[in-house]
Amino acid sequence: MSFGLAARKEAFERLRLEMHRIARRPFVTELESAGVIEAVIEWEAGEGRPDHLIHRLACNMLSHPIVSESGCFYVVPEIGGAALDREHGDIDSAKAGAYRQLDSSSVKIQQPWHLFRYREDMSRAAELLQKIDRGEAMLVWQAIVSPADRAPLLYFEGLLRVSGEDGALFSCEANIRAAERVGLAPELDRRLVSRALDQLETDDDVRMGVNISARSASLHRYGRDAGWRELRSRLEREPELARRLVIEITETADFASLDEAAEFVSFMQHLGCQVAIDDFGAGRGSIIQYGALCADIIKIDGSFVQQAGQNEKGHATFRHLVGLARALAPQVVVEGVETADQAELARGIGIDWFQGYHFGRPSPTRALGVSADARAIMALRNFQDRFRAFSKAGGALA
Repeated sequence: MSFGLAARKEAFERLRLEMHRIARRPFVTELESAGVIEAVIEWEAGEGRPDHLIHRLACNMLSHPIVSESGCFYVVPEIGGAALDREHGDIDSAKAGAYRQLDSSSVKIQQPWHLFRYREDMSRAAELLQKIDRGEAMLVWQAIVSPADRAPLLYFEGLLRVSGEDGALFSCEANIRAAERVGLAPELDRRLVSRALDQLETDDDVRMGVNISARSASLHRYGRDAGWRELRSRLEREPELARRLVIEITETADFASLDEAAEFVSFMQHLGCQVAIDDFGAGRGSIIQYGALCADIIKIDGSFVQQAGQNEKGHATFRHLVGLARALAPQVVVEGVETADQAELARGIGIDWFQGYHFGRPSPTRALGVSADARAIMALRNFQDRFRAFSKAGGALA
C-alpha cells in the first residue's frame, strides 16, 4: 500500500507468476484491511520439502525490484503455515487458520507518518541493492593487525562502500539501516557474503570478514533449514573458502531468535568459518546473549578506546569491557584506533589486535588498506614463512 494501488497490483501479479512457476496448486489472495498480499501453497506429503520451495519463491521475488511510479521496491516475504488434515479435519477451517497465522505475522503500516517512513526506507534499501547488482557498491579492505611477532594480520574486513561519480568511496550506513528496518537485511547480507566468497576465490592468500545483520543470523528464515542454502552449499563444496571467511554479526537490530542465532553460529563454525561479534558494548546484545553465541572473535566498539584516553572513568570502562570480551571469546579486537596514543593505551591493557585509521584506511586494494608499518610486518611474515618452507625443503629461496 505504501507505493500505491498500481504498485500493489504489480506486486500481486509478480507473486502470482512466480508461484505458478514453482508450485502445483498455488492460491494467491489480497487482504485489503491488512494492506498486504498473502499466498497459500497446498503441499501434499511426499512432494518434497515445502520449505525449499518457499525459499526458492522468496529468492525469486527478491532477485530484482518492482518499478512503480512512486519508486522501486521489493516484496519482503513473511512466512507462516499450517498443516491440513484432509481425512480427519475441516479443510476450510484449517485454511482459515493458516490465513490468521499469516495475518498475525505480517507487517502492518497504519499511520501516514509510518507509511512515509517505510516508503523512504524501502527506496534507500532498493537503491543500495541495485547499486550492488550494478557494481556501483563494493567491498573495500581494512586490515586487522598486530605488532606481535608472527601475528601481524588477523584478517581484512570487507566494508561496503558506494562509488561516487568522481570515484570517491562513501559509506552507506544509512541505507544498510534502512534495509534492516524494512526486512531486507537478509537479502543484502546474502549478496555481500556471496561477493566476499568471490573475492576469496580470486585471492587464495587472504582471510576476509563481512558483516551480516543480527536479523540474518538464522538457518530457518524461509522454513526449517531453508535459510542461507546457497552459502551453505558453497562452503560445503569449498571448505578452503570457509576456513578463510569471518562472519561478523552486527547488532543494530535484534536477533530474530537467540536459539536460532546460536545454532547459526555453531553451524558456520562447523563448516570452518570464524564468527565475530561486531561493535561489542554499543550493540543491543546482553552478556547472556554473547555467552550463548560462543563467538570466536569479539570486536570492541571504537568509541570506548577513544573515551578511554579522555578521563579515568572512560579508561576504567574500557578496561572492564576488555575483560568481559576476553571471557567471551579467544580473540579480542579493538576497533576505531585512530592514533598512536590510542594504540599504546589498548596495548597496555593487553589487546593484541587493532583496527582503525592508524593502521590503515579502507581501500579497494588490500595492499593499500594497511599502513606502511603494517605492510612491513606483513612482508616480514611472508619472508618468515618462506624461510621456514626453505628450511624444511632444504632448497633455495625463490
